[in-house]
Amino acid sequence: MAAKTIVQVEPGFYRRRNPKTGELGENLWFTMTRESQTVFVSAKTPKISDARKVRAIAVAATEQGTPLTRARLLVNDILDGVLRYHEKNRHASLPTERAKVTALRAALGTMPVKELRTKHIEAMQVAWQKLDGKAAITDVTINRRCETLRLALNLAVKAGDVARAVHVPMIKKPKSIRGKYIPGAAQAVFSEYLPDYVVTLLEFARLFGTRKGQLSRTERTWINREQRVLTWPPDECKNDEPHEIVLDERAWVIIERLLADGDQRPWCPFLFHGPHCHPGRKRNKKYGCVGDFKKAWAKAMAQAGMPVGRKAGGFTFHNSRNTFATDFIAGGGTYEDAQILGGWKTQHMVKHYNLRNREALRERLERARIEGERLAELDAERRNASRPLHSIATPKVVALKPV
Repeated sequence: MAAKTIVQVEPGFYRRRNPKTGELGENLWFTMTRESQTVFVSAKTPKISDARKVRAIAVAATEQGTPLTRARLLVNDILDGVLRYHEKNRHASLPTERAKVTALRAALGTMPVKELRTKHIEAMQVAWQKLDGKAAITDVTINRRCETLRLALNLAVKAGDVARAVHVPMIKKPKSIRGKYIPGAAQAVFSEYLPDYVVTLLEFARLFGTRKGQLSRTERTWINREQRVLTWPPDECKNDEPHEIVLDERAWVIIERLLADGDQRPWCPFLFHGPHCHPGRKRNKKYGCVGDFKKAWAKAMAQAGMPVGRKAGGFTFHNSRNTFATDFIAGGGTYEDAQILGGWKTQHMVKHYNLRNREALRERLERARIEGERLAELDAERRNASRPLHSIATPKVVALKPV
């Protein structure tokens, strides 16, 4: 900045002159040292008292090695950063994160980050809680959105754009909506109104609890026909790790039928096909050839006389994961095997999805009691057999006196 364009107000503080009009600007500038160089920094205020405070904070932050909040940084800017983070790491949750970011933009997007306070975040949470009807938002969803905001702030701190991250509170003890078990009878009823390709997809999902998107994008080349194994590559899985399942006889019957159908569709690499599978068709990035069938699912539920949507207490495709975990554990399967087959990252998540089959639990309880009684009787017999003969009571012989 040339000397002619600045006017000193007091030592270390200046006003900038517009080179075209020659007028002095209202906002004050101050000098400070960064990396052994003297630089001019805008105080963003015309008051000398406020400018002194800004300069004092800036100097203290520089001496402590703390980055300063970038000028005119908006919440929208740091939300862009969190999307770039998910895109760079190719996270499967990117579509979900975009939806969270959209909601956060509408609430706080135009606010400068340096003005963001915890009270603003709490006001946003309260406003979301007060929504009714179809717009109603659960506490779980609100917490997940706030987790995205917290990540955006932390990434901005690491990038040096923000001096510190404001505290993002969470709603305590949120009332989460547990998954539902799909009884076989109920599935048979609403399947009558579902398209055949959705029925097949649901049938396979019930056997292994595979996520909707991952299952829909399955390609035929991922199936080892000799070993009867299906392996999804890491970039197709939520956990960014390969997901391998062994195919039992019941699953292989479905796979064979789908492979035979796929041989008649050389233009399509997918295992599951939708109603619009034809050469040259653009593939759905999220659901492959199957596409999104939310409308068909909702229509089938309505025709079957069942609630539509999770909030209304209806069945969703994702409930197939609860159904698999519940049936597998009830049938005697281990949590470790359920974790492998269902693609869960931890056994804790298997326990979360397992809704516990009460009838199966009752049968196991009865079998355990019967076995316990049998072992108790066997133990009693062994103890009696091991007792010495002299310990066994014998009848006392009484001698009769002669008459």
